[in-house]
Amino acid sequence: MARPVTQGQAEDLVRRIAARAGLAEPPHVEWVAGHSGRVRPTKTGIRLVLGREILADEEDARFTIAHELGHVVRGHLDRCTVRRTWAWLAGTAGAVLLSMTIAGLTMWGVDGVALAGVAPLAIVLIHRPLIRHIVQPQELEADDFAAQQQCPLSARLAERYHEGIPKEAWWLGWAYPTHPSWSTRAARQ
Repeated sequence: MARPVTQGQAEDLVRRIAARAGLAEPPHVEWVAGHSGRVRPTKTGIRLVLGREILADEEDARFTIAHELGHVVRGHLDRCTVRRTWAWLAGTAGAVLLSMTIAGLTMWGVDGVALAGVAPLAIVLIHRPLIRHIVQPQELEADDFAAQQQCPLSARLAERYHEGIPKEAWWLGWAYPTHPSWSTRAARQ
């Protein structure tokens, strides 16, 4: 049976983990409708955006908070890291589009420019392994940080998260697999 937590208890956990991790200042917490969390840099520091639905289950709240703070502590929000990731993705997309356009023009003249029409599919196929290599390890590092904070991802929670994925969204997870599967992530813990 899931034990609920209060918003104050959750914010206290944010402060405790931030202090243990050596963050100079705990992130500002913003509560929104929904069931997830994310961190984002702002001009004045870090904002931790949490869905109110995580408060219904202490284990969910603990894991979500610790995982998101793991992204901050492990440096996943550093400008250099973010820019490098975007550079890889934008650079490969541009290279694919340019090479398909040049190949089409070279082989078939002006009519060959239509070859660039299949570039989006080629870009997705090239991005999938890049995302697995660049982004997925960050998710696993954040999971490891959560476990170090005694807030691990349990099999029960992983199963619940997996069941919460909308069936219509499967193609987005396939095209851009930013997160390893929940079962893979739980098995590591």
